[in-house]
Amino acid sequence: MHKASLVGVVVVVVAVLGPSRNADARGGAMLVPPLRLEAGTIFPIVGGDAVEPGTELLIGAHWSAITWRPTRFDIGIGYIGSKRPLLRGLRSSIERATQPRPIDDTFSLNGAYLSFGRTLVNQKHFRTWIEARGELLKSSVDARPFSVVGGAVRFAAEIFSSGVGGHSDHNSLALFAGTVSVGVYVEASHRDIPLELGPTGLAGGISIRIPFLLAVAG
Repeated sequence: MHKASLVGVVVVVVAVLGPSRNADARGGAMLVPPLRLEAGTIFPIVGGDAVEPGTELLIGAHWSAITWRPTRFDIGIGYIGSKRPLLRGLRSSIERATQPRPIDDTFSLNGAYLSFGRTLVNQKHFRTWIEARGELLKSSVDARPFSVVGGAVRFAAEIFSSGVGGHSDHNSLALFAGTVSVGVYVEASHRDIPLELGPTGLAGGISIRIPFLLAVAG
């Protein structure tokens, strides 16, 4: 990956933006903030007798996405959401105990995180990270809410490109600044939830960084 890759990103944004306009519109604009987006699967490794493996989604603003120069350090803040289906037998017992009231058949976590990271390997377009994360969450089981504190330690690897620049022609303009990347991660996490819900878990997934993007079509 190199600077031309970032130019290609904004050219694609403009190309998508142009055809999306309706016939009566004279132009359009698109603004994308710098973000880190992640999706993964979590498996309970301590406890977890009442839940199945679940999914996790993280969306945050990170220094490593905002900066247009390669960095060895990262700090980020954002949203984290987790859903774990309850085991079929447990769902049946809850349904019998709560009828006729409908139940939520998932264990859900939603809240905010703060993370700090440092690169272990830092090459021109490849790097690895070690990261620590703290979490403040709200949880619910069968619509009963409670608060949760958690944390995680992560190892991640990614290919990336950083820079600032743009593209323009007679009817469009696109600007970018920051870092674009694609990577994978594995992490161990612990949250203060009941043992049967799996307080300690192992997760893995994919991660992308999106730079600041501004596209205008006339």
